[in-house]
Amino acid sequence: MKALPVLLAFVFAACLLSGCVERKISILSDPPGAKAYVDGDYVGETPIAVPFDHYGTREIEVRKTGFWAQSRIVPIRGPLYETFPIDFLSEVVYPGNLVDDHRVVFELEPVGSLKPDERAALIERAEHYKGSAKEIKKDATPEELRTPAEPESDEGPR
Repeated sequence: MKALPVLLAFVFAACLLSGCVERKISILSDPPGAKAYVDGDYVGETPIAVPFDHYGTREIEVRKTGFWAQSRIVPIRGPLYETFPIDFLSEVVYPGNLVDDHRVVFELEPVGSLKPDERAALIERAEHYKGSAKEIKKDATPEELRTPAEPESDEGPR
């Protein structure tokens, strides 16, 4: 019977000294201060660390006035020490704290800015119209400025 109090004291001490795993998703944006949403729920403004309990896929979205909103589907996978049976050691036996931090970084683009492929298409269209533009007389009448309609092509409308 003397062993029972010693065993209970050991179990109690082990519970007090046991470690834990802190799981979080760090959401960063450039510029900072964007509103962050995880799975459709508002969680705060960037930069922010959002704790979570379960691994899996999350939808992360950031929004900031004057910038295009961005949304991403992010798979959150557990590290090796969170797989069975190793997770028992990392969460119960190991006395320290482990931090599992998943960083998601967003580079926000200002509204009105063009993506490289959109910019190239815009420049190509401008060059096309620049080459086909007529010289306009300063004192031209509206009839002189009218141009005949372009024939329809097989490509369809742009």
